[in-house]
Amino acid sequence: MKAQRYTNAYTSVYRIVIDRRAQDEVARLPAHARARLATYIARELTYEPMRTTAHKKRLRPLKVPWSRQAEQPWQLAVEPYRVFYDVDETDKVVFVRLVRRKPPGKKTEEIR
Repeated sequence: MKAQRYTNAYTSVYRIVIDRRAQDEVARLPAHARARLATYIARELTYEPMRTTAHKKRLRPLKVPWSRQAEQPWQLAVEPYRVFYDVDETDKVVFVRLVRRKPPGKKTEEIR
């Protein structure tokens, strides 16, 4: 039996918006990888996208392709892929910006 996530008055539900670039990247992946990514994105980012877990962490400031400024994006690890996202807390929206395959031995900064 699967564990259910219970919501209460203190739990916010975030809307997930996937940028066109991320959609294109995911569309090129095999079907099993797309399904796995969709499951993890929904499970990990819908309720607490800014809580550090075994699969999620905040990155140190780095130059990201979707902004002219250095930002501190979040990373969701879905082996062997990395999902880069940021969060608008005011409007309760998670923006999935990029999805990249991370080869073994590479650092996050090297997989752009």
